Amino acid sequence: MSDKPKPLKVFGRSHYACTRCKLSKIKCLGEKPACANCKAVNKEQQCVYPLRDRKIVIMESDLNKLHEKVRMLEDLVKCQALYSDQQHLLLELPLVQKRTSKGLAAPMPELYLLPDAENDRVPLKLLLLCRHQLPDQHYTWQLLNAVLLTYSRELYIIDLEALHPLVNRIYLFFLVPDLETVPIQDHIPLLSLSYFFGLLAFGEQMKNMTLELLPPSILAATGEPHKFPGIEYYSTAARLFSLAHEDMLVQFIQNALVLGLYVCNLNRYNTVNNYFGVAVRSAVANGFHRKMATPRLLSDEQRREHHIFEEKTKRLWWSIFVIDVVWAAKMNMPAYIDYTDTDVALPNDSPILDLNDNFNTEILEANVHLAKFIAKYNRLIYGPSIRTFTMNYINTEQFNQKILIKNIIHSLNDLQTLFETPTLSHYKHVNIISLPDRNVANLFLRYNQMTILIAKPLLSLTLNKGNRSLINEPEKVMDSIATIAASSARSVETLLKLYEYNKLFVLGFWDSQHLLSAVLLLVMASVAGVYYENLNKATALLKYMAENQNINAVNAMEKLVQVNGFLSRIPEISLRLDLELDITRFVNKKSPSINDQTNGHTVPFFNPFSELALDTNYLRNIRSPDIPLYEQFGFHKMSQSSQDAFYDMITTLQSWDNFRGLPIHVYGTGVTSELEPHQQNQSQATSNFKIGNIIQG
Repeated sequence: MSDKPKPLKVFGRSHYACTRCKLSKIKCLGEKPACANCKAVNKEQQCVYPLRDRKIVIMESDLNKLHEKVRMLEDLVKCQALYSDQQHLLLELPLVQKRTSKGLAAPMPELYLLPDAENDRVPLKLLLLCRHQLPDQHYTWQLLNAVLLTYSRELYIIDLEALHPLVNRIYLFFLVPDLETVPIQDHIPLLSLSYFFGLLAFGEQMKNMTLELLPPSILAATGEPHKFPGIEYYSTAARLFSLAHEDMLVQFIQNALVLGLYVCNLNRYNTVNNYFGVAVRSAVANGFHRKMATPRLLSDEQRREHHIFEEKTKRLWWSIFVIDVVWAAKMNMPAYIDYTDTDVALPNDSPILDLNDNFNTEILEANVHLAKFIAKYNRLIYGPSIRTFTMNYINTEQFNQKILIKNIIHSLNDLQTLFETPTLSHYKHVNIISLPDRNVANLFLRYNQMTILIAKPLLSLTLNKGNRSLINEPEKVMDSIATIAASSARSVETLLKLYEYNKLFVLGFWDSQHLLSAVLLLVMASVAGVYYENLNKATALLKYMAENQNINAVNAMEKLVQVNGFLSRIPEISLRLDLELDITRFVNKKSPSINDQTNGHTVPFFNPFSELALDTNYLRNIRSPDIPLYEQFGFHKMSQSSQDAFYDMITTLQSWDNFRGLPIHVYGTGVTSELEPHQQNQSQATSNFKIGNIIQG
């Protein structure tokens, strides 16, 4: 549809005679490019029409739209160079003069040597880009509230007291027609703009905004919906984020966390490591992990401000600790800092001051206790083999595997005794669907994921005939397998309920990762006799997330295609995953949405620990300690080729969660066994989910 306005009235003739016909006083019909008279005498080149301006009447609103479009195009032309040459931005920085005791010294080209306050002006071209991308305030608060009502209640990534003044200041600043005339002291700091656009990106990603929901101002500028929600905002925030800051305080660290959480959902593993690493090191450099001494001789107002700052940094530190440990466990890497290296008060340990921002210090402390166990057991199970300082240090592979089995069993027991009973039991009677946020649901999902990470190596160790002598306590091994099967089932049930009540983070990395880990574990456990009836629902939900452009879910669906390829090589197993099922066949969405308050009396009660009754007791009925587990599972009745295929499947599935700095690959990283070439081609041919399809739209 054309944007050209239709005139209400036109004054003047509809056409004029050409100059040749007018001089010859011949009637001219005004055909173009040449009239019939000129064509008849082969004088087309001399057929020229005079330029005469006619008067037209148009609506004032149409005229305003034209002016607005001209302004928008002028801004786009001004900031076009920003995309073509990022280095040119340095030329736009003002040449700051350093004041000395003798007056003004010569201009300093080494701007990075100046204090942050004197070197924090945003380049003009970048400011124009920010103004061009700035949405209307109603849409902005939609996105900010999406973050406020979810992650920001369990992780301190938003300082609510500072957020409202920042948003108001940004919108007032961009009302100025000529940004070049704004004094430097009135400019929005580089860091604040980066943080603002980072929150917009994260909020748009959480809400999974589509074409119908985008404001007209954005649609007019882009001409199409975002391929990845929030990607334009993130791109701007990343350009504004600078590591050249010396004052790395609360907002700087929160900004790094927000950007890391956003790119986590894009599967940008190394970028996530960089952002989270910056947050951890900046917090440690500021001493946020240690007790903060209160200076003497402070006024009452100064003492109150100090306590407020201490409370904020305490929340921020433990949020960093939880995020870093959970991510490190996913990557099978050590956490950057150990729990025992800190002495700062716990989040809910005698709160210094209530900031009245609805932040849940209790749920943050529960996550801290879970994270400290995650870090301990991740190092114990996935860390390097035990080594000593003795000269004759020799550990056989058999010895290491025996220690590993022992560590897994003890870690599961400790986790249940030291965390589940004293901490998690407080939330086992909470209706997680009726809550306005997902804090308790996220805690349950992290706990289930932790049990899966701890015990999943047991499956490959159990199936290996050579490990018969290593398993001294088969009853405890069976208990451990039953425990992780139940944890996987709880994760699936929880995510299905979150989907049903519109609380699922459709583009979220962790929601899809929890689902994938649970599905893979249930597939492996099903061979041991624990068939889970909702396995098809789980794969349908993962397919739904993949179809909605969740990159991790796309990878997951390709992996499930390979799982079916493995299962097809084992005729003794009838289990196959139906990857074409639609989630609406099983579950219908209900209201309210993720950000709405719900009435606990109208929403059915759901808690995975009380609702789910998975019958795994028969796994614990060991017939005889003398019978190896692989025989109790019936593996000895399989053909040798089936046993080999099943063992390959288990080891491959377990390796998919590993990441050791290698490129992310659909077959996993580290030591994995890939499919044979003909099976690989078959899997690729049957997979309907490709990342390339998403990137290309």
